[in-house]
Amino acid sequence: MRNIKFIIINILIFGILSAQTINTKIDKPTNVYIGTPMTLNISIETGLNDSIFTPREDTLDIFIVYNISQQDSIKNAKKITNLMIKMAPFDTGEHQIPAIDFTVKSGDKIEKLSSQPITVFVKKVTTDSTKTIRGISPLMTIKPGFWDIFVPILILILIVLVIVLLIKKFKNKDKDVVEKVEFIDNRPPYVICLEKLENLKKENLLGKGDFLGFYFGLSMIMREFIALEYKLNAVEMTFYEIKKAFPRKDMEVRKKILNFLEKAERVKFAKYIPSLESSEEMLNWFENFLNSFDRHEDLKNSEEKKNV
Repeated sequence: MRNIKFIIINILIFGILSAQTINTKIDKPTNVYIGTPMTLNISIETGLNDSIFTPREDTLDIFIVYNISQQDSIKNAKKITNLMIKMAPFDTGEHQIPAIDFTVKSGDKIEKLSSQPITVFVKKVTTDSTKTIRGISPLMTIKPGFWDIFVPILILILIVLVIVLLIKKFKNKDKDVVEKVEFIDNRPPYVICLEKLENLKKENLLGKGDFLGFYFGLSMIMREFIALEYKLNAVEMTFYEIKKAFPRKDMEVRKKILNFLEKAERVKFAKYIPSLESSEEMLNWFENFLNSFDRHEDLKNSEEKKNV
């Protein structure tokens, strides 16, 4: 009987020591703005001999992860693993930091743990904290004099007389009516954007080390291409708005365009500094992508000729 009790107690103790828990919280300012760093803290309690595995991801939806640090400690015969994930949002609105999955191996047993998702509201611009609310000064009483009234009336009369004289002058004189013709660029969108891309290359921003200006230029040319090709006001829209409004008829092209824009947005808003090689690869990819529409245009023209 004593042996049975001893075995049951050992099983309960082992179950308590090997229990695995996960807690999630976020350290952030009172208000979160676009590009503002914040830290996601994840605390995992496991047994002393347990191993923790987490998937390697450099992005969580619209949150860019740019640093992950880890601290391990032992408390009450348990191993506590604290993960500090520094990230920054690059789109405004209400967004959710998704759950992160972890795999815990305890001997031959494998369990899955997931962090809690957290909702964050991201604002566009910061407010000036130096401005304070001040009381309204009492209204001043102003008593206008004779000249304060006469001079404005005289000026108004003179303006009316000048307008009347100008109207009479133009009525009595024959005028040549010149029609203003608005220039409309009827070239295909990919041709227009290739020309803009060539002008961007001539600025040699990468050679000057101006990565922000270079990626801003790439992003604007791609947005102009979307506006011309897909009739979306992409220049005035955020990345999240473009993603929602982009047509889904050609999913492969849609995926390529959105991936390109997402990489450019990281540099613009999350202050991510890419390598020179990756920047040149993006430039070459963009140029080849635009040139691919030349083949599409040839196929379209040939089909139209067949139909005729």
